[in-house]
Amino acid sequence: KEAEKSATEDPAPPQNLLQAIGGRSAIQKFVEVFYTNASVDELIGHMFSESIKAGQVKQSLFMEQWLGGEPVYSKIWGHPRLRIRHFPFVIGPNQAGRWMELMGEALLQSGIATDLTNEIMNRLKPLAKHIVNIDDDVPREPQANKWMD
Repeated sequence: KEAEKSATEDPAPPQNLLQAIGGRSAIQKFVEVFYTNASVDELIGHMFSESIKAGQVKQSLFMEQWLGGEPVYSKIWGHPRLRIRHFPFVIGPNQAGRWMELMGEALLQSGIATDLTNEIMNRLKPLAKHIVNIDDDVPREPQANKWMD
């Protein structure tokens, strides 16, 4: 009886990080905080000067998909191809590191639990490293809104 009681009273554990942090609204909140801070940052602010709202929407859809949600981002723009989409920006380790710092701060400022923030940040590290392109001869024209397979 006790096992049955606790099984029915305990909520089901989250199936993915998206659910664990609170879903779409949590993502929209931390992305908005991130963009507010990143757009005025001395080191990386110039990368966020185009259309802030459009960038926030795109970042929110990417994060939602990446954290376990529906693949809406990919249905609109195709494969994320993060490295190629970031070619227009010269990104070195300092810029990638600053992006990570601001993302971590935004997660925490948005009320995401420290353990979940740490898990997300650990998963973001390889992505941030992957987009470093400062020493690469890559095309620098805008790639962000192109469909990519």
